[in-house]
Amino acid sequence: YIRYSLYSLAEKKWEHLDLKNFEKVLDFDFASDGLSLVLSGVKDGQSDIFVHNLVAHTDEQITDDLADDFSPRFSPGDEQIVFSSNRRSDSLSEVNPDKEFSPSHNLFVYNYKDKAERLTPVAFDRYLNRKNPTPLGNNSYAFLGDDNGVVNRYKAKYDSTIAFVDTLTHYRF
Repeated sequence: YIRYSLYSLAEKKWEHLDLKNFEKVLDFDFASDGLSLVLSGVKDGQSDIFVHNLVAHTDEQITDDLADDFSPRFSPGDEQIVFSSNRRSDSLSEVNPDKEFSPSHNLFVYNYKDKAERLTPVAFDRYLNRKNPTPLGNNSYAFLGDDNGVVNRYKAKYDSTIAFVDTLTHYRF
């Protein structure tokens, strides 16, 4: 088991708890209220993204596939989760093992507030790695990338533009 400890300011004592559902925790980030954490955990031999509620001691599984999911971070306000993954698809429900893996890791955003079925790719390239995301607010993210062969810190801003107009306005992100 993976053991963690919480200190109660009211009772002035430590409480020791176990994360029983995981073989290993690879990385984690606390929510802004401190009551939950998002983690990349290994369960049944695969790494996925989970949100663990520290009060209720429950786990909510966000991803459940063979793709490697690392470095999850809550956005300011805890409405989104950004993470690095070698997945090719933006779907959380449609899994095609033949097309699922990319040779590189890219950044994806999960809309945690709305429990979206699709992920939003932020920095995606078939042959370049994007890792260790940091949400900056206003749909901006800092990350490490090896675009020129050397690992550098980059900034990406998720934005939209009008793609075309017919009876509706269509946006491209």
